[in-house]
Amino acid sequence: MNPPVFGYLRVREAAPDLEVRREEQQLARWAGTEGYRLVRVYREADEGGIAVLSELVDALNRTGTRAVVMPSVRHLGVNRLLQDHLWAHLVDGARADVFEVSEG
Repeated sequence: MNPPVFGYLRVREAAPDLEVRREEQQLARWAGTEGYRLVRVYREADEGGIAVLSELVDALNRTGTRAVVMPSVRHLGVNRLLQDHLWAHLVDGARADVFEVSEG
């Protein structure tokens, strides 16, 4: 059985459902191609929030899952400092391997 991976998306309030489904499908395709099994996608709707990201870290620690995939690092934030800080939150807080489907 393929190891589990959790997905993470930051969903803009006005994002069309089709766009969100497309990003989720992108994560699922990546997981299958890379030998993982996408078990859940965490969706952060609060533009500046990290409550769902923290919930994801808790789930990683609780389940022992060690992989997270997101469409790009921009789902963590718009500036590099915030992106680096939240990436470290995943890596240090849950010993997770974090992957991007695409760079940018």
